[in-house]
Amino acid sequence: MRTMFLGLALAAAAGCGLPTSGLAAGLPPVVQATGPARPPADAEAAIQDLLQRYARAWYEGNAALMLGTLHPDHLHQTVVHTPNRLDRLEGSSGLAWLEQTDRGLGRATPPAQRKAEVAGLQVGQGIASAWLQLADRRERLQLVLWNNEWRVLHSASERSEKAPA
Repeated sequence: MRTMFLGLALAAAAGCGLPTSGLAAGLPPVVQATGPARPPADAEAAIQDLLQRYARAWYEGNAALMLGTLHPDHLHQTVVHTPNRLDRLEGSSGLAWLEQTDRGLGRATPPAQRKAEVAGLQVGQGIASAWLQLADRRERLQLVLWNNEWRVLHSASERSEKAPA
């Protein structure tokens, strides 16, 4: 069956003028990534590991590590409280969150003060939620089982600012 598929792929590629060197070498065709064959057996342990990597990526300014923790449609939102002013909501797309990670905003926290404590973990069939206490904020995270891997879909936090002078 694989030989027949390979032959059809070679013929189709050649007919379209596409290079066939990879196919001729017996390499499989490129397909969309699907993740592991099955979800992790221990969802809670997998989520705990994911959230530790999420926090570590933030503190280290490691956008590549952060990328592996986020769902493609990730959204981060922060409610900002300022005395004598209306609250405001700041939102960041997943790409913006990666950029903030890469800029090293989490590196400002001294290593001795860094923490990542998970609480209130609730796991369903393919959806989970948890609180993540970091050194400078507490985040509420919504997670999804995406292509058999847990990913952070949404993160929300709040921040208080001093009153303007």
